[in-house]
Amino acid sequence: MANTFRIAIVGGGISGLATALAINHHCKDSSVDLEVDVYEQAAQYAEIGAGVAIGVNAAKLLHYIDLSERLNAIAGDRNNVWISFRRYDNSSEIITIPANDTQTIRQLPVHRAELLDVLYNAVKERKAATLHTGHHCCSVSQNGAEAVVKFQNGSAATADLVIGCDGIHSSVRQAFATEKPVYSGRIAVS
Repeated sequence: MANTFRIAIVGGGISGLATALAINHHCKDSSVDLEVDVYEQAAQYAEIGAGVAIGVNAAKLLHYIDLSERLNAIAGDRNNVWISFRRYDNSSEIITIPANDTQTIRQLPVHRAELLDVLYNAVKERKAATLHTGHHCCSVSQNGAEAVVKFQNGSAATADLVIGCDGIHSSVRQAFATEKPVYSGRIAVS
């Protein structure tokens, strides 16, 4: 369709699916015909790893796109503690900073796999994007007014906008920035 604005989101993890949901939320009632495709390198949607802490500001954004109830259902109990500092030698408390775990919008300690499931299911239910697995991005280039995303499986996609959500070793980022982070002794800087 000539008037369709095509968006390719490279990376179907937490940030890629959250991006698809945010676009859907903000643009679903607009007059623009959007086609959103999410390209994930893994063969299936699954997340490994342990827990992740979603801060209050991120929780506000997820609440705004109507995910609070689902996220609160999977969030762990923090026992009203935000952070606690303890002595290394005897574990006695130095200071504990409280958190209010009774609010709808709050810090959310969640398991990565459960968070991914919530986002994945919401994308499917809302038809926020078409999900493609087995698509590892190897390059992004410009062809006139559109971007071309090439994948290791030999396929390619064209889009009006490419959003890189493909992690720290991003193929999308490499297409636009060539700096190499250097460890400075505390953090990596470019």
